[in-house]
Amino acid sequence: MRSSLLTILLTLLPAASSAAGAGGLRGIALRVNDAMSHEALSITGVSNATGGGSVQQQIFHISKHDGSGSVVGLSQGSFSIQDDASGTPGCNAALDRTRGVYHKTAIRLSTYEPGNCTDTCPSGSTCCKDPSAKGDDGSCFSVPSCAQIPDGAGLGGGDLLSIDIDTGKVVSNITMVGTPHHPPSLAFSERTGLAYGVVPYAYTEYGIFSYNLRSGAVTQLNTMKKGSMDGIGNCIGGVLELNGTSLLWYQRSEGHNHTLLFVDLSTMQEVQRIPGFYMTAEDPSQPGTLLGLTNTEPGVALVRLSPMANTSTTLFSLRTTTLGSDLRAQDQASLAVDDAGTTVWFAASYNTASGKLYRGIFTLGLAGDSNVTLKSQHKFFGEPDDNTTIVGRIDWV
Repeated sequence: MRSSLLTILLTLLPAASSAAGAGGLRGIALRVNDAMSHEALSITGVSNATGGGSVQQQIFHISKHDGSGSVVGLSQGSFSIQDDASGTPGCNAALDRTRGVYHKTAIRLSTYEPGNCTDTCPSGSTCCKDPSAKGDDGSCFSVPSCAQIPDGAGLGGGDLLSIDIDTGKVVSNITMVGTPHHPPSLAFSERTGLAYGVVPYAYTEYGIFSYNLRSGAVTQLNTMKKGSMDGIGNCIGGVLELNGTSLLWYQRSEGHNHTLLFVDLSTMQEVQRIPGFYMTAEDPSQPGTLLGLTNTEPGVALVRLSPMANTSTTLFSLRTTTLGSDLRAQDQASLAVDDAGTTVWFAASYNTASGKLYRGIFTLGLAGDSNVTLKSQHKFFGEPDDNTTIVGRIDWV
């Protein structure tokens, strides 16, 4: 383990908080303080917040939410990482409900030093190495000195963490080995005990990788072709366990066309694709189905997706919100459903009259697919310079 790479700020939770283990709505949250201005911290670019291209370490908490989705408290335990999520903070984590943890990849903070390259570096470049990488003699960098390489540069390496959803304490911190990659989304399989990520590691190729949460081993399982401008959706993904089959789902974009794809993890064969762009969460009350939030321009709609039947059914539409204008789905990990399938929470973006970007938290009640109602809508969080707590993802645990 690499405990030296992580700062764990932990105190005991009060006895009254022990009920958190009984279930409820949780999230990964970043508390913004007065020292973090909008220029220093972006909702969609927290990882690259510091000047000069370096990666800034941020302190995260586990958030607790009430029935309307509003934040009612943060874990006293916290964890400090260099976040590798491209969406909202921490949104590419995977929930392991059995162990009660989030699994999260993070950037390894490296300070480069002079190396011993086999070949002479070209004029204007310098041989530098990462001292934490075993067997690394160095590579040529286009800098006059190794000290000018930003901390966190070279995102191939990193750490694999497990974070307790009640305390916010990191219970495991392992260095990724093998073929480390930072996935846009990480998904956990109860059946295999592994996490999976779909990574576009080249302009015309991408692949599915498995992440061993005990050894840190990252293994590429397949290779797939894509267009040079095609992308993989940030923080959209999961594993659907059904009838002895584990289906990994993820979002892919091809130009202006979006598709939700399903791959059998045992055969690596694509078994289904559903057109459209969706924030997704599994509905435990109806095995084999997902609930998805999609943009309807204007507004959003809640849809039930049945991958094996290749069907999608609209359950509820919300064109406008009293909170502001231009309601749209933007936080790809901010959709959750309770075990009974009777309550759904989602975050959606809107703009205030002044033009500021805000997120609202919306609660829907489901009394069957034909009876869905809006129960509440509240401000969730705003721009970082409004000194709010940014919630990167929400989950029912």
